[in-house]
Amino acid sequence: MASLPHEIDIAGTWRLASMVGGMTAPMAVPGDAINALHIAGLIPDPYFGRNEYDLRWIAGREWSLTREFEMPQDASAQGWVLEIDGLDTVATVMLNGAVLLKADNAFRRWRVDASLAQGSNSIEIIFHSNLAEAAWRQQAQPFRVPCHAGNSPLPDGNMLRKPQCHFGWDWNIAIAPFGLYPRIVVETVEAGGALEITLTSQRPALFVSLESEQTGRFDDNCFTLLPGIAKLVRFTPAHPMAPPAGIAVRDLFTATHRG
Repeated sequence: MASLPHEIDIAGTWRLASMVGGMTAPMAVPGDAINALHIAGLIPDPYFGRNEYDLRWIAGREWSLTREFEMPQDASAQGWVLEIDGLDTVATVMLNGAVLLKADNAFRRWRVDASLAQGSNSIEIIFHSNLAEAAWRQQAQPFRVPCHAGNSPLPDGNMLRKPQCHFGWDWNIAIAPFGLYPRIVVETVEAGGALEITLTSQRPALFVSLESEQTGRFDDNCFTLLPGIAKLVRFTPAHPMAPPAGIAVRDLFTATHRG
């Protein structure tokens, strides 16, 4: 009997839909929503002329991205995780109608437990308006955190962990694109073999990154540590059966590790 797969790649063609109105389009994943709308002929080329000014409404709406995928025959419904790289940015992920993840960082890897159904499974990603979330976070500050209107025509992008060139800069159009790149899979827990690393700091550490002697991936590898606030990072080794190797922490005063 053939062995069961340890990973299901759910990239490919998804369905993009506005949650206000009836605009829908196929969307390639990895990819972004604005490019999908352009390919479908629903919007003009955002890079042509002054089209960007007429397309900023896209980032002000909420959008749904959905697809279905099949569970391997004879595979257990338990013991799976959903792993996403580059989810841009403020989004809710649902599997078979249940919320799995609320994301707000385009620069990290997300890995969450996922119970699959026998046969067909449905996954939905709701992209919330990054502009609305950024404005809300700005209003929540005790004082205004400034941004340069000439450099970033769409304000408050500095409130989000999102590529800042999406809000303009001197060389880019300002339309705040959103999407999913480069990877989304469901895999068995054994295939991932993730280790959990708990980090603490006695002083503020503004730019923390991790290095491992063993080949693998950290789910978040650029973050800030503050005293009294623990940070949980997951490391997925490329070869799960190998014993954990040394992990070096830079710009950090104290750290603890648990496997």
